[in-house]
Amino acid sequence: MPQDNKPVQVTCAPKKRKKGDAALEPKYLTQDEVNKLPDRTVVMVQWSGEVGPHRYQIVQLGDGKARVNTMEKEALSFVGKEKWHTKVWFPEN
Repeated sequence: MPQDNKPVQVTCAPKKRKKGDAALEPKYLTQDEVNKLPDRTVVMVQWSGEVGPHRYQIVQLGDGKARVNTMEKEALSFVGKEKWHTKVWFPEN
């Protein structure tokens, strides 16, 4: 304690991260990686229109295209890392 008997508050501010910072970005999967995921694998999806992210389970119907567990069994297509792609990654536990 300092001599005036007031406690000293020490704070450690987190580093400010910018969009595009490798530590902030998840590892996005490719279309091929997504199509090979086993049934019921949990993934996060940010749709190409910037909707999400949402948590889904993969559904495999045997046609080689991964889908997610919506009522329509939406196919995961146009998957990639670019701004306009649908982004898929594994959630952090």
